[in-house]
Amino acid sequence: MPVASAVTAGSATKPAGATGGGGTTTGGGGGTKSMTYTVKSGDTLGNIAYANGTTATAIGAANGIQNLNLIHPGQVLAIPSHR
Repeated sequence: MPVASAVTAGSATKPAGATGGGGTTTGGGGGTKSMTYTVKSGDTLGNIAYANGTTATAIGAANGIQNLNLIHPGQVLAIPSHR
């Protein structure tokens, strides 16, 4: 699945049931990029992962989330990139 190089509020294609959210991509000269996503009410890690071409498990691991069913609105998540 192709992954957008940058995601901004309202620009990402989201699966049915996914709510809007803000995404930011930052990159340095080292060739790595990290993207963040701000959780909105009704979001799930599964929907966020699907919309960003990754998995809920990968997002959980990148953010130290032990219970993948427990995220909160306003929480800022690092979204791991898949190359």
